[in-house]
Amino acid sequence: MQQDRLTKLIGCTGRSVWDGEALAEDERWVFSLSPGAASELVAIGRRLVRMALPLRSIGSAEAGLGALGEDLRQFATELRTGRGVVLVRKVPVGVERPVLDALFWALGTCFGVGVSQNRRGDYLGDVIDLSDQQTSGRPFQNGGELIMHRDPVDIVGLLCIRHAASGGLSRIASARQLHNIILSERPDLLERLYQGYVYHRLEEDRGDTPALTAQRVPVFAPAADGSVGCFFIPGPIRRGATPQAPIDGTGMEAFEFFTEVSKRPGVFSDMNLLPGDAQFLSNRTVLHSRTDYVDFPEIERRRHMLRLWLMAPDWPALHRDQRFFDECDRFGGGLPKAA
Repeated sequence: MQQDRLTKLIGCTGRSVWDGEALAEDERWVFSLSPGAASELVAIGRRLVRMALPLRSIGSAEAGLGALGEDLRQFATELRTGRGVVLVRKVPVGVERPVLDALFWALGTCFGVGVSQNRRGDYLGDVIDLSDQQTSGRPFQNGGELIMHRDPVDIVGLLCIRHAASGGLSRIASARQLHNIILSERPDLLERLYQGYVYHRLEEDRGDTPALTAQRVPVFAPAADGSVGCFFIPGPIRRGATPQAPIDGTGMEAFEFFTEVSKRPGVFSDMNLLPGDAQFLSNRTVLHSRTDYVDFPEIERRRHMLRLWLMAPDWPALHRDQRFFDECDRFGGGLPKAA
């Protein structure tokens, strides 16, 4: 990358650049449901279940959130140009599972368009440790610590149904804050991060398209409006390094330095999600991870989050070399076309 391009992209400013202390001091990204709103949300969930609509067919019109929806949609700006974090508290989770699925999906319609999380057509994911019940390569169904990453869609939502016996905190960090730190300390590595990495996509993620991305996916890159976005998923990066095309030395150093900066105290913020907390994150500007935890032995008591993936068609378009998926890579579609 040319030095003039690097210079042009150094100015990550605004509310999307934050450290842990700044995030804690400004709670404009937190919204608590009133008892009346919570009851209304349950009624909406029950109505949607009676309608027997598949989740992918439920948009904002079908959800019909009314005044509650108007209140929540104001937080969509917080995801796009603000902190990149929204926390909705006191979501009613003590309801039948179909109703819970429907009301959480309805909440998501305030922020984006729900999309499938794999080729099987799973529109909601159960984040729970099932490693003693099945063999799964999916990190969200294994326990333990997760390192900083983003999910391959615009917005991820996590609804806490149960927390762990201890630990299991949601750890988040501003990707643009990381960008600025790396620029200050190792601009040479920032340049390498702009060049990106080849990713390996699992079959259930990609369908019939090739396992390796046709080009490198940049860790940092501008969107159509010039804002700096971030794309970093460690597992597919490591799998994308083959004996014939290994990650070069500078690329590995940049990968490791990015991870090291994300773990620095003060850079990240830990969030103890309690039952009824729904966290929504902009994957373009916020990275997330999970601290290690001690879980309960009984499955019905284990840490359990419900995951929702959303695309935001009104956000600035990404160019094809900033994408992980092709348009055909999700069951039922839902990914906006590349610019």
